[in-house]
Amino acid sequence: MGEPPDCRPKLRALKGEGGNVFACLMLRSAVLSAVAAMLLALAPAVSADKLTEANMTEKDFKEITKIESSVPGQEAKEIDAPLPVHDFSAANEKAVTDAHGVKVIKGKDWKALSPKDRDKRMRALRETSKRSILFRIEVPSGNVWAIDVEDYTKLTRDGDVRVWLTAETEKLPKAVKRDPSNTHSDRSGIRLEPAREEGEP
Repeated sequence: MGEPPDCRPKLRALKGEGGNVFACLMLRSAVLSAVAAMLLALAPAVSADKLTEANMTEKDFKEITKIESSVPGQEAKEIDAPLPVHDFSAANEKAVTDAHGVKVIKGKDWKALSPKDRDKRMRALRETSKRSILFRIEVPSGNVWAIDVEDYTKLTRDGDVRVWLTAETEKLPKAVKRDPSNTHSDRSGIRLEPAREEGEP
């Protein structure tokens, strides 16, 4: 959609042609209204793409925290995976960084790694870190943090870091139900249908 027409030249030159000036102003208003309507229509789709604790499913949680040993033959129980914690608010993150916590892996990078590559990254980090360092992963953002155990104890006591409890993860929905009238298309143009619970027709 092009730029709205500039009516200022007409306003300066066409003092006696009120109709032309009025038509130009009306066209400009219509173009701006159309742009505003388009932005409003896109807003729900954009927000729907953002994964939050409010719309996260059990499947989302498992995919974000999934990690597999990169060492052949090693059992799953031997993997030292980062402990899942709730996403930080801006105040929480400031408290963590003030306590010398360091974000060692960005969420988008973590999510792009395969489960085995995640294990490789964590092994490399542990090899170069002090033994007192704990690793925690924000869910659903996926950010991985390194925090000293003494600072971590204070942060959890103050409520700035909250571990995901089993009772909380068990309450996560299997899928997010949506109103069929609110289905939208993704960037590939494929229509997205509302999720169904297992066993539903």
